[in-house]
Amino acid sequence: MGIKGFFPTGFHMLPAPSVQAALFLPRLNLQGLTSFMIDTGADNTTLSLSDVERINLSYRQIKRSSAVGVEGIAGEQLFYQEAALLIFRAEDAKQYVFSIMVHIPRRGTSGQAEQQRRLPSILGRDVINQCRLVVSFHEGIVELVPPEGAMLPVAMRRLL
Repeated sequence: MGIKGFFPTGFHMLPAPSVQAALFLPRLNLQGLTSFMIDTGADNTTLSLSDVERINLSYRQIKRSSAVGVEGIAGEQLFYQEAALLIFRAEDAKQYVFSIMVHIPRRGTSGQAEQQRRLPSILGRDVINQCRLVVSFHEGIVELVPPEGAMLPVAMRRLL
């Protein structure tokens, strides 16, 4: 069984396929439940500025040496990289974990920050390419099927 996703609705929401995952940043000891828009055109998983703020990530904790330039539709942007675990829960209660380097956006000026807050967190191909993805907008189906090797061992489940 896979991880069920959804198409968000609302005034400012795109009807793009999305999925929820628990995000854990081990070095910073931060965690939170996050909704990710599934983006097959994105190389890496990226947090939105609103999710960065919601999990109380302080930019003072980020290693400046982890900064990388990322080329995208809006030109080149600067992001910081941080080791992270994404933990998904399937309908049958199985949990799957992916160890990734998540991209954290550099905070812009106050005007830019307002625009950044409107962008969703993105689930990129660093995770998607390890799974089977099924999306049907007309049938309302979003399902991410991870490999069995990503399933959490029973002993680890108790730690999370």
